Amino acid sequence: MNMISNNMITHTEIKDGIPEDVRQYFDVGSVPLPREHFETMVNAFHKAINLFIPKIRIRKRIGLYFAKNPFKISIPNGVLSYESSNEEIIANTVEDMIFIECERTAKYNYNIQVAIFLEELVHALMNVQDEELTSHIVSTIYNGVELKNGKYCEV
Repeated sequence: MNMISNNMITHTEIKDGIPEDVRQYFDVGSVPLPREHFETMVNAFHKAINLFIPKIRIRKRIGLYFAKNPFKISIPNGVLSYESSNEEIIANTVEDMIFIECERTAKYNYNIQVAIFLEELVHALMNVQDEELTSHIVSTIYNGVELKNGKYCEV
């Protein structure tokens, strides 16, 4: 491995943490992420995906994009751009695309990060829109958080 690979987390490393038997269902995009700041966040994503996958049957492909708002995704004939109008958004699912705002997500503790990723996976792969129901699903799947007044709290 070269020096850049050791210091930076790439989309390939993120994708490699997805179970191999379902990896083809995930299109992962990421800006290079400095390992010292984002390794815990990427580990939280890997924990979330490994908790979630055994609970569902995947039938569609989704995109996962790890970057900073606004998001720019290269497509064959141009660039797809997504910008959240809410500066407080940590992660957002739009149809079959999950956008992870890395700087904001990394500020949370590990267990909350796992819950953030699980929440977006529930939206994208289970087609759940209701936030309250999504939170209950997440807290059922992951015993590292519980719900108190509608918010995730570490256990």
